[in-house]
Amino acid sequence: IGVRNPEMRVVSRQLIEFNKTNPKALALLVKIWNTEIFEFRWIAQDAIRGLEMKEAIEFIEKTKSGVNNWMHSDNLLCAIGKHSKENPEVIMKLAERYSKSKQPWTRRLGVIFPIHVVKKYPRYLDRTLKILDRNMKDDHDYVRKGVSWTCANCYLINIGKTRRWLKNWEGKRGVEKTVNACYSRIRAYEKRRE
Repeated sequence: IGVRNPEMRVVSRQLIEFNKTNPKALALLVKIWNTEIFEFRWIAQDAIRGLEMKEAIEFIEKTKSGVNNWMHSDNLLCAIGKHSKENPEVIMKLAERYSKSKQPWTRRLGVIFPIHVVKKYPRYLDRTLKILDRNMKDDHDYVRKGVSWTCANCYLINIGKTRRWLKNWEGKRGVEKTVNACYSRIRAYEKRRE
């Protein structure tokens, strides 16, 4: 369709308001997702911000198998930001389960979902690094890119621990690209902080 983001956000905000007062909001968002139109899917994902945590998770569970690109996976991360901060344990359990999936885009969700959690609650750093451990050698490029993104966010939380974790991976076969991508993102984050 080619609808621009600002226009999609207007529709999404209207759906968010609708979701707050309508008990059938979840069913509507799943129907919108099932149209398989890229922009409609983006709007449906973004609108889960207006759902209660339980419904937002139910939406993700019902639609995760249809996530097949980085934009939809990253949009889900943004859409659950509020829930990540309010219910970190639920999101971490979801991330741990998803990171073991056979489906690569679900694994990417598992790898990136801890970002908001670990930013707000550094105590989840060790669990986040374990999720990254599990996916360092992933054969899917966008899962590895998710690893580097989450790694760089972990670095912002605890430089020393993340640096030691990353050092443990240096020189191991099959992870060179992922390690380099982690360092590249870290350098970019450090430049922004200067």
